[in-house]
Amino acid sequence: MNMHISDLAAEIKRQKALKKDFIATAWDGFRMNPEANQLEIEGKDEFFIRDYAHGDLASFTEIPKAYYDRMRRQMPELLSTNVNHWLEAKKEPRLIRTLANEVRCVRSNSFRPLDHDQLIEATLPALYEHRDIQIKECHLTEKKLYLKAILPRLEFEVRKGDIVQFGLTVSNSEIGQGALEVAIFAFRLICLNGAVLPDGKQRKSHVGGRLGDELVAEYLADETRKVIDNAFFLKLRDTTRHMLSEAACQGAMIQMQRAAGEKLEARPDKVVQELAKRTGLNEDEGTSVLEFLLTGGDMTRWGLANAVTALARNKRDDDADRSDELQRLGGKIISLEQREWSQVAEAA
Repeated sequence: MNMHISDLAAEIKRQKALKKDFIATAWDGFRMNPEANQLEIEGKDEFFIRDYAHGDLASFTEIPKAYYDRMRRQMPELLSTNVNHWLEAKKEPRLIRTLANEVRCVRSNSFRPLDHDQLIEATLPALYEHRDIQIKECHLTEKKLYLKAILPRLEFEVRKGDIVQFGLTVSNSEIGQGALEVAIFAFRLICLNGAVLPDGKQRKSHVGGRLGDELVAEYLADETRKVIDNAFFLKLRDTTRHMLSEAACQGAMIQMQRAAGEKLEARPDKVVQELAKRTGLNEDEGTSVLEFLLTGGDMTRWGLANAVTALARNKRDDDADRSDELQRLGGKIISLEQREWSQVAEAA
């Protein structure tokens, strides 16, 4: 659900107080309980395993996910036996991130935590240097944080009467489901669709040095890591300021105006089928994109991008993660290289 910025900040603060990270060595330091729903961390506690953490365990133990899920549903004791067997065989240290009594993820000990509270502290002051800043979206899912804002004065016409306002999007995952990123965000006034543009973004992957090889230890950032992280977040604040400038948006505006003049050469249904094949749109999503495209009547690259972002708008409150992916797909369509675009637009 779309949140007010103050509610987002309050929830991030609440969660910060409940978070703990542990470095634990597989088997000696942690293992799965017989019911396959908890991790037992030696000398600490038992924590219920979230779905994403189950995915991490499947990957770490190299158990095919479909088989892992089948055992989880039908034979949890067998799953526990399998997982613990391969944990004992590996005996590698992992970073286990918890929230209250739940395991959020089980990552490599080279995973570098860059948390939401640090991100908000770095970016909000730069945003609110602009009195007319407008926060359009705030989402905090199990997977990621999303914050999207626009500056009304960064306003351009793609075509006469078709106005787009620019700003930025900030996203981050604390559990390894995506890098920390700041990118250009475009908001189309005629339909209230949003798109995330791939050019000019800054990304920071969650990779750093090894965190230690203790059997079980609560992880606390040392002074060196704090200095490195502080330097990064200061740079991020400068990047946020730059993104909220006309210079940062000029390239995206040119791409949009070009896209508005590039017609679909093939039948719309064939174009959408080709797009779905290349990007992973499922059947229902492809049907919806085609309906939006036909309803809008704009048979251009710009029209196709807006059909995709219309679907993103419809998913915004129910599935913020998928909505963001579709906004990014809309931005990708706008910025596709000519050769790749031609293969979509001329689909046989």
